[in-house]
Amino acid sequence: MKRLTLLFVSILCFACLMGIAGMTAAAANSSTEQVITLLKSKKKIPIYAEVNSVVYNPNFHTQTKSLITYWDNTVNGLYRDQMHQENGNVHFSLSKGGKTISYAQGDSRAIVANAPTTFAAVIDTQFNLNHLLATTNVTFKGEENVNNRITYHLAGKGKEIPEWQPPTNAPKEVIERWKLLKQPNQPKRFFPDIEFWFDKQTGIVIKKKTNDEEINVTKMDPAPKFTDATFNIPLPNGVKMVNIDDVIKEEQAKQ
Repeated sequence: MKRLTLLFVSILCFACLMGIAGMTAAAANSSTEQVITLLKSKKKIPIYAEVNSVVYNPNFHTQTKSLITYWDNTVNGLYRDQMHQENGNVHFSLSKGGKTISYAQGDSRAIVANAPTTFAAVIDTQFNLNHLLATTNVTFKGEENVNNRITYHLAGKGKEIPEWQPPTNAPKEVIERWKLLKQPNQPKRFFPDIEFWFDKQTGIVIKKKTNDEEINVTKMDPAPKFTDATFNIPLPNGVKMVNIDDVIKEEQAKQ
């Protein structure tokens, strides 16, 4: 009788532990979905941010460091950034009046595109969240204090990259060539794993980490006092403004 009682208690404890584990997993999934929903609801606001960027090149065992400053008022049609690379190169970008001007220090001309900059890709909430959701399976790791900001830490495990196939309405010769070149038993390919730390207050990316890149926002002002003078870039005298369409034509003519 005592053995039966002990066996029953053991089974009951095991069932309880399995139930708790199941509830914990469900809670984690729920938290992930809740955080994603919260981030999706974040509205774009003007932001001033300073970002340290490190890009790794594993093939050559090198890295490139940059300091990028953002004056992001794209919610009102204005944008400016400035990137200082460790090799001394400085790049400027300015968007206002529906156009974007790009200039590299020392060049004799600045490039004008007939389109505005609508977000700062490195730190923008929705752009990076959409990329994370599209390419990885996401797990919420918890709230963390990163670079003096309370953040939501989301870790993404890379999804399998679908094998390319020609559309069903492709010409017969294209489909036949694809079948001919297709190699059997090809190894599966996956999108890279990514980690993001999104600011709890604003949703802005505070930190991003992959195998070959790390981004850190070292300074941020979610209520910047921008003026008209903020959205100008220091073009030296004599710099010529050239439309990007003309630059493309020039490059095509060289080929």
